[in-house]
Parts: sequence; C-alpha cells; structure tokens
Amino acid sequence: MTGEAPPPPPIDAGVPALARQLVRRVVVPLLVGFLVFLVPLVVLSVRDARTGLEQQAELRAAALALIARDVLGTGGPIVAIEDLPRLPGEQVALILPSGGQLQASAPLPEEVRRSPVITAALRGGIQAERLPAIGAVVAAAPVITGARVNGAAVTILPSDEADARVRSTLLLLGVLSTGLLVVAVVAGRSLARTIVRPIATLDLVAGRLAAGDLDARAPTDLGPSELRRLAVTLNRSVDRLQDALAQQRRFVADASHQLRTPLTGLRLRLEAAEMAAGDDQGRLAAAVAEVDRLTALVGDLLLLARTEAQGEGDRSAVADVDVVPVAEERVATWVLLGQERGVAVRADVPDGPVTASVRPGALEQVLDNLLANALRVAPAGSGVDVTVGEGPNVVLVTVADRGPGLTDDQRARAFDRFWRASDAAAGGSGLGLAIVRELVRASGGDVALHPRDGGGLVAEVRLRPAGR
Repeated sequence: MTGEAPPPPPIDAGVPALARQLVRRVVVPLLVGFLVFLVPLVVLSVRDARTGLEQQAELRAAALALIARDVLGTGGPIVAIEDLPRLPGEQVALILPSGGQLQASAPLPEEVRRSPVITAALRGGIQAERLPAIGAVVAAAPVITGARVNGAAVTILPSDEADARVRSTLLLLGVLSTGLLVVAVVAGRSLARTIVRPIATLDLVAGRLAAGDLDARAPTDLGPSELRRLAVTLNRSVDRLQDALAQQRRFVADASHQLRTPLTGLRLRLEAAEMAAGDDQGRLAAAVAEVDRLTALVGDLLLLARTEAQGEGDRSAVADVDVVPVAEERVATWVLLGQERGVAVRADVPDGPVTASVRPGALEQVLDNLLANALRVAPAGSGVDVTVGEGPNVVLVTVADRGPGLTDDQRARAFDRFWRASDAAAGGSGLGLAIVRELVRASGGDVALHPRDGGGLVAEVRLRPAGR
C-alpha cells in the first residue's frame, strides 16, 4: 500500500445514499400518513360489514315478532311462523315460556339457546350477537301483546356472506396499499435520484478538488438550471485557481532562474575583491558564504517549482526503476563527505532487484536531499543507513541517522516550506523535505518521518511497486 491518495469514487457512488435519505425524509412520512388514514378505514369497513349484518338480523327479528304477535293474537298455530318468507340460509323460531321453561317452535343450536339476546328479548329488549362458533348472527325481539311480553322471536342469519365481504374488503385494501407502497417507493427513489444526482456529482467533484485534484470539473448539463449555474461557477473558480497557481509557479521558476546569473556574478566579484584586497577579518568570505547559501536557496526554489509543475501534470509519466542500484550509487556518492565528517554512510539492500514506479530522476534527488539532511545532523562516529525493502504492495526506502531527532510537533511540520527546527544546523534552506515530498507524491508515493530506536530520525519513503 502506497501513500497515493485513493481514486475518487464514481459519480453514482454517492447517489444511492442520498436517495435513501430523501426517501426516508419525504416518502416515508407520506407512507406513514397513508397508513394512518388506511388503518382506520379498514377498521371502519370491517365494523360496518359486521354491524350491517347485526342490524339486519335485529330488523328481521323485530318483523318476526310483529307477525308472531298477530298469530298469537288470533290463536293461529306457532308452526306457521316457520312458513314465513326467509332470506337465504335464515333460520327463525318463536320461543315461549311454558311451565318455567322455554319452548322453541324449531330446533335451535345450544349456543343460541344460551345466548343473552334471548334473555334480553324476554325482558323487552332487542339485541343481536355474533356467534363465531356456528358462523352466524343471532337476534331476538320480544313478542308483546298488550303490555305483556309473551315470548321472543329469534332469527339466525349466516355470517358467511358478511365474512366474505370483510375478507374481500381486507384483500382489496391490502392489494391497494401494497401497490401504493410499491409505486410510492419506486417513484420516490426515481424522484430522489433525479434530484440528488446533480448534488451528489457536485459533492464528489468538490471532494476531489479538496483532495488536490484541480483537473476535476463538474458536469454542467445535470439537474435544474440553478445547479447547472452552480456547476459553471464552480468550474470557473477552479480554472481561475489553477491559472493563479500556474502563474505563481512560473513566477517562482522565472525569478529563481533569473536570480542565478546575478548571484553568480556577485560571487565572482566578491572572490575577486577578496583576492585583491585580502580579507583579514573574514568579512568577504562570510559574504561569499551568504551568496552561496542564497544561490542554494534559489536552486531549491527552482527545483520545487519544477517539481510541482510536474506533479500537476500527467501522473502516468513514471517508469519502472530498480531501486537497489540507485540507492547504492547515491550512497557511494555521499560516502566521501561522510568520511570527512566522521560519519559512516552505509547501504543495506537486497541481492535481487526491487522495482518501483518512479518519475525519472526523482529517486536520486529524494535520496540526495535525505542524505544531505542526515549528514548535517549526524554526530561524528555515528552512521547513516540507507535501506531498501519490500512490503505488501509497497517498496520501502529509508534513510536513518543518529542525530538529535525531532519531536512529534516538529515531525508534523517538517515538510512545510521554509520550516526549520530552532536548533537546526546552519546552511539549510528549509525546502529540502518539501522537495522530497513533492517528488515522492509526483511518483504516486508518500514519505513520512519516524523516531529511530536508540535516538535519531528515520525518513521512510513508500513507493508503488512496478506495474501498479
């Protein structure tokens, strides 16, 4: 795994999440409101179907009681009650008290005989009751002659038809509610995607811009006119920012390039003055040293500007480089300077090749800057170790020294331009690590500083393996 920033997700990646949020916040409340309306409607429909059958049974029982009163008043046979016109499946009977017991004109189920509606009818009331055990509704009405209750007229209506109507109503409402739910969800998601897609696109483009990808642009043909205008404005702002950064880098590069010639001329004049007039107090030598430092600073600025310009260009302009011979060559170059300072510069590399994807010439400059920093702080008698290794999906190149090291806060700021530790050795420009970071990132890798066990600092460069 390298330090390269992960590629931005596709434009459609953020749409489902935002669409789900819109569905939850808009469609779901509408569905809840629909269900709040639907549930009472179902309850009322079921109750009306059942109440209607009970009311019908009560009316039939009342009509039967009136007829029975006339029959009893004329002395007609009770059995004649059973010959009256009936509804499909209806059963009728007349119950008369006799000798402390109730006699029915027709056989009645035991559940009907025990029903409280008969007792209520004998007391002068009309009631109906649903009896699920026999699948029917029973109603009873008092048979009154004069001011006396002589019996009760009973009617039994089957509830199959009413139950069928209830089931049909529930089925219809269930199918309707399911269909509306499906339509609402599909329409809601479609509407959400239509509304959210342009916003998600702008959000992803803004995220890529925030990550430093100034080539990202928002499409200007999605969404309503307000969002299209916002996309156009965002693209124009990025274009201006990109132009401003390019102008700044060109200015730094041009200024650095133009300063080289007068600085070289100034150094030559100072050396000539030193040779002609002598420099007993070392003032001219100090001036020459300052000119050298300024020349190095200008060179670093020019290198940094060029590196940034390359980093903003095509990141595919990398090559497969064997890191091992590059590290050995740079170590061999810096060995002599290390010997002058009493510091051993060593290389610890594998026997076989270790290939990484790097911009041509970048790894050499990275190692030169890291070795220069390490030798500047390494005490005499210590060593600077350059190691090359491989890990899972990464090529590691480290430069470790035994210098004073850096604190956590200092390591966090070490890659800032022109930053130098308060106790840093003289001669640095504060741009070395900034250049290292730009070179490594331009190659698709990353660099970090870590404390070294036993004291010192480890600069760790993480590069992409070849072919990745």
